[in-house]
Amino acid sequence: MLLRVWMCGSVKQFSQAPLSGGEEQLQLDSPPRHQRQDQQQQLSRTSPNQTTSAALSHRQSSRSTAETSWCLLTRKMLQERTRALQIMHTWNKVMLRREGETGVRGLTGDKGDLGEKGERGQQGECAVAPKSAFSAKLSEGLTLPLTVGDAVRFDKITLNEQGDYNTETGRFTCKVPGVYYFAVHATVYRASLQFDLMKNGHTVASYFQFYGNWPKPGSLSGGSLLHLVPGDQVWVQMALSEYNGFYSSTKTDSTFTGFLVYSEWKHSAVFA
Repeated sequence: MLLRVWMCGSVKQFSQAPLSGGEEQLQLDSPPRHQRQDQQQQLSRTSPNQTTSAALSHRQSSRSTAETSWCLLTRKMLQERTRALQIMHTWNKVMLRREGETGVRGLTGDKGDLGEKGERGQQGECAVAPKSAFSAKLSEGLTLPLTVGDAVRFDKITLNEQGDYNTETGRFTCKVPGVYYFAVHATVYRASLQFDLMKNGHTVASYFQFYGNWPKPGSLSGGSLLHLVPGDQVWVQMALSEYNGFYSSTKTDSTFTGFLVYSEWKHSAVFA
C-alpha cells in the first residue's frame, strides 16, 4: 500500500509491503541501493517486534507532521480569505457612499385607481374673524376744547364691544393689525369748524367748514383708510381754537366711527 504525506510543499511516498509472519516493513520509495542494503541488515539484526514498533512510530510521526503542516496551511488560507473579505467589504462601503450622476427622469406612470372613501371626520370649531369696531358721538351741550391740539372726546358710546375706543381720552387704540376705516360726521353751528384726523401725533387729513351766520346748522364729513399695527392710536383733534363749531342736539349729532376692514394676522389663533 502506498502512503503519500504532504510536508512543507513536498510529497514523500512510503511503500508498505507485508513481511513473513504477518509483519509489516516500511520502506522508502526508490532509495539508493546501499541504503536499502544497510536497512535490510539492520532489520535482519532487529527482532520482529522491534521492527514493527519502529515502523509504527515512524509512521505516526510522519502523519503528525503532515497533519500539522496541513493545519498551518489551512489556517493561513483562511486568514488570507478573511483579509480579502474585509478589503472587499470596505471597498463596497466606500463605493456606496459615492453619489452617482442624476439619471434621466423616467416616464410618468399611469394614473392609479381611486382609493376607498374615508370615514367622515369630526366637526371642527368654526373660525371667528378678528373684530374691531366702534362708534361714539358728542353729548348734548358738551363744552368742547378750545385749545389747539386737544382731542375731541366723543363721550357717548354707540358701539364699542372690543373696548378699543376710550371715551376719557377720545382715542382709538389698535389691537388687531390691519386696515381700518375712520369717519367723522360733524354738525356745524354758531361757528366755523376745522379739525384734523390724527394718527400717532401726525395729521392724516384736515377738514374745514365755514359758518356764515346761517339760520340753520350745516354739516362737515370726512374719512380715511389707515393701516395700523397694535399700539397705534387714532383721534380727532382741533386745528384752530376759533374754529370749534362742533354741535350736537336732540335732532342732529356729531360722530366719530372706526372699524376693521381686513386683518393681517398670519397663522394666528381664533379671535373673538
